[in-house]
Amino acid sequence: MTATPSPLDYFTKEWRKSNILIVDDEPMILDQIEQDLCLESFELYRANCAEEALDLIRKRHIHVILCDQKMPNGMYGTELLHQARILRPYIVGIILSAYSEPEYLMDAINKARVFAYLVKPWDKKELIECLRKAQQMSYLSRIENGDKRIFDLNLYEQYQHHHEELEYTQNMLKQAVSELNDAQKSLKEIRGDSRQGSSASELSLKLVEE
Repeated sequence: MTATPSPLDYFTKEWRKSNILIVDDEPMILDQIEQDLCLESFELYRANCAEEALDLIRKRHIHVILCDQKMPNGMYGTELLHQARILRPYIVGIILSAYSEPEYLMDAINKARVFAYLVKPWDKKELIECLRKAQQMSYLSRIENGDKRIFDLNLYEQYQHHHEELEYTQNMLKQAVSELNDAQKSLKEIRGDSRQGSSASELSLKLVEE
């Protein structure tokens, strides 16, 4: 007798169908990511620039985007994710970048509402785990917006829990960036005071010598 699939089995089967778009202007990066993910049964698409990515999003049902932050055409990855979410609100975005400056992090939080910000060189296991969670988030977002009926209340509660975790992480990141900016400002002020003190000491020494 064949067992009846549970709601969780159905959920897992469905979210794994979510399509992932990788965007980077370096073909070697795209090749490496595809190689890292080749055994994970991901449905992958790739694009070399933001324009190509947006064109693909218009033609295909893309659910997760993994993109570089800095691309040569002038559009940052955060702007690409912002434009992508206008086209398809359920898209979950992940930034993969060599840059971790506060201004990029704040832009990712406030404008692009990224699910994760990973720094190159990436950790393979972390990347795979992050993509799987992003697939689940996108699928649950589509459920919430009526694309599919909810099969289990626990799934919706899980979705709410993920949202709360993301919001908490974003708030903590904002606080960390703010503290970093304050520390940088204080360091500049200390350096300025140090220079002024050094100049005053030199002037006093000259007066004594005279």
